[in-house]
Order: sequence, then C-alpha cells, then structure tokens
Amino acid sequence: MEQFLKIENIVKDELFKELKEDIICEICQGLMVIPMQCTKCQNTFCQKCIEVWQKKGGNCPYNCNDAQFIKVIEKKRMIRKIKFKCIKGCGAEVPFDDIEKHFNSDCFQKKKTMKLMNKEELSKYKEKNRIKKIGYFTCKNINKHYIYFI
Repeated sequence: MEQFLKIENIVKDELFKELKEDIICEICQGLMVIPMQCTKCQNTFCQKCIEVWQKKGGNCPYNCNDAQFIKVIEKKRMIRKIKFKCIKGCGAEVPFDDIEKHFNSDCFQKKKTMKLMNKEELSKYKEKNRIKKIGYFTCKNINKHYIYFI
C-alpha cells in the first residue's frame, strides 16, 4: 500500500496545491500518512520519520527540548481528501480512503487484458508503472512476452 501513497502518485489538482504545505513531512518531504506534531514548535512529521529520528538520538528536528509528539487528526482529515493515480496503469484517480479497495479488487477487474511486448518494452512498462513483479509468459515462436493482469 505504501508504494501507492508516494507523492509522485498524487493527482496534482487545486486541492493538492492548497493542502501541500500542510500534508508533507518536513523530514522526508513525502506524504504524512500518520501525521505527528511536536507539542513545542508545532511542526509536523510522518510517524515513521519522527520515530527513526528519535531512535538516532534526536528529540525534535527543530531542536525543541523535551518535545512530545501527538497525532494530528486535522491533518489526517486533509490527507483523506487527496486523490492518487493508480500505479497499475488503469488510469483511475483514487481517493485516499478507497486506495486499498481499488488496489485489491477494482483495478484488477478493469485490467483483465493481455498486451504483446518484447523484453525491452516489458522492462520499460515495469519501470514506468513502478511494478516489480508482473505475470507474463513467452510465446517462443514469435519471441514476445504477453502480460496478463489477474
């Protein structure tokens, strides 16, 4: 699921432009899925980022002494309004709350197709769509790869 939530997959519409400053982690510059706020300086970070920061011996990236971090419900509500492009290539723009459903079922129903590609085209397709593994089989008599989306 995290691969779907990368900032480059966000639909860059007016809503995103409006909310961008409030939903981006100040450490990793990625989307804050679980936003955490420093109680001293009020800056916000991903939960994972701030936990890693603290494990490395830091308190707050802005040098606040004795900082505490709390979840920020308002920012979570903002993030829920953002839409993401489907990384599987179906063309859908999926709201944050529907990503898991789309990723697990909707997308695959739309993509029950086969495409004829050679090895180079297959490699470019996987890179473009950020796909690590893909089902395919080789037809030896024409030396092409067929991709099947289940």
